[in-house]
Amino acid sequence: MRKIRFRNIIVRVTDKNKREGVRRESDNCPVKLAISRYVYGEVNVTPWSYTINTLDGNHHGSLPAEVGKKIRTYDNTGRLPRFQFTITVPETYLRYEYRYKR
Repeated sequence: MRKIRFRNIIVRVTDKNKREGVRRESDNCPVKLAISRYVYGEVNVTPWSYTINTLDGNHHGSLPAEVGKKIRTYDNTGRLPRFQFTITVPETYLRYEYRYKR
């Protein structure tokens, strides 16, 4: 049985994510769009956690507290600064171009 390796990835929320995002709609949240740029599968985001659903299974993780605060502020006011945060995901969930990037 193969050992699952986890990788820390830096997720950047950009102006493009903010333009394509929709307030109060978790399907088009800018944070969700930013995470889905790096991983395969369907991403679901709440202000405190994220889930990556793939054919192989699911991966659940916690978002940093400041990200949750920014999501709630975005839902209420529509303002979201550019920022970045780190999450840990299984290496097999990463898109090919990010899997081997060091």
